Amino acid sequence: MQIFDLRQLTSVTNGPDIFRETAHFQINSEGWRFTNPNKTNFDRFYDQAAEAGERVTPREINDEGYAHNIAINEDTGYAYLIGSNNCNGGLYMLDLSNPLSPTAEGCFSDWGWISDAQCVSYDGPDNDYSNSEVCFVSYSIGVGVIDVTNKRSPRVRSSLEESEFNIIDQGWLTEDQSYFLVGDKRGGNTRTHIVDVTNLDDISVSETYKSSLTARHGNSFVNGKYLYQSYNRGGLRIFDLSDISDGVLDEVGYFDTTPNKSGSGQDGVMGVYPFFSSGVVIVSSVNEGLFILDPSPVITFPLPECSNPLRDYLQVDVQVDDFATKDKNSYILSYYRKNRDSWTEVNRKRSFENNERYVWGSCEKKRECYRLLLKDDNGDGICCDKGAGFYNMDFNGRYFEHLIHQRI
Repeated sequence: MQIFDLRQLTSVTNGPDIFRETAHFQINSEGWRFTNPNKTNFDRFYDQAAEAGERVTPREINDEGYAHNIAINEDTGYAYLIGSNNCNGGLYMLDLSNPLSPTAEGCFSDWGWISDAQCVSYDGPDNDYSNSEVCFVSYSIGVGVIDVTNKRSPRVRSSLEESEFNIIDQGWLTEDQSYFLVGDKRGGNTRTHIVDVTNLDDISVSETYKSSLTARHGNSFVNGKYLYQSYNRGGLRIFDLSDISDGVLDEVGYFDTTPNKSGSGQDGVMGVYPFFSSGVVIVSSVNEGLFILDPSPVITFPLPECSNPLRDYLQVDVQVDDFATKDKNSYILSYYRKNRDSWTEVNRKRSFENNERYVWGSCEKKRECYRLLLKDDNGDGICCDKGAGFYNMDFNGRYFEHLIHQRI
């Protein structure tokens, strides 16, 4: 396992640059150990080092350990090497208290090769395991729950191997830890199994979402009430989980990096990361590279809370089109004052640049009538030329319906 101190990146002034690993953890024998069936070829590694003028110590193939994946619980400071040549390919548990010198603490090998895991400090609906550390694991024919609180004595709490499972590769918990959403690499139309994990001792499939999309299922991640899934040639798919208790996944948006390809090929979107505080989502596409995406046109973010109980957070979000400057786009937000029978301005944007997006928010009085007046000289739409924009007003999660769009 290679360890990098990412603070090194801050010293780069004239990239690109080449970095060495900060530390290296050798996978020593722990539990049942595979004899590496794959001969590892380090020629490319050596060639790149030589081109960079770096001297490296040759590695002996027979001594080299390997790992397929890694899961880290940042709350506890433990890492779980997955699919390594230790622990029968199961969970190889490492203490990262000293991140440059990890120590092996335990091993789970009962199920053989595991492809992925999400290990959490449990805070879900099953009170029997409050404050426990639990791993939700995916392996080729099933999913399972392992209590790893005691690293030297991990305990299986439940497992699930269904006839409808084909190749279970990865899954992710909903925010409330009630459901584990599992992708199946079965050929044909994509499937997502919604596994009810409210009782860790007796998990079950509550529903299977079957789409009309023919693609290879990749990784899934949940942030807030949205599920982000990679589908190789099917691109990135975003689902609203508001009705997941009824077995419903509502697709609200997608981004296809290979629009001219379809089917179950292994190219296209392989990875997705939706956890930036900015809301930006990045996806990696096998041959096309890295894409940085703004999902805000299809999702809503939770609004800030107001300390004053008499106020709620009001947010205006406007994206204009290619002709904003020519059309002299602007807006006025105001509220109605009954005692004066008139509108009082709260916020104004006097002009927009072409394709500009503007978001404004503030804690405003409850029980008032607010109006958003959008202006456009040409009268052809402030936001929607060729579908290029949008506008909305959100008051503590409630959308205003009376948006006024007029020509002046």
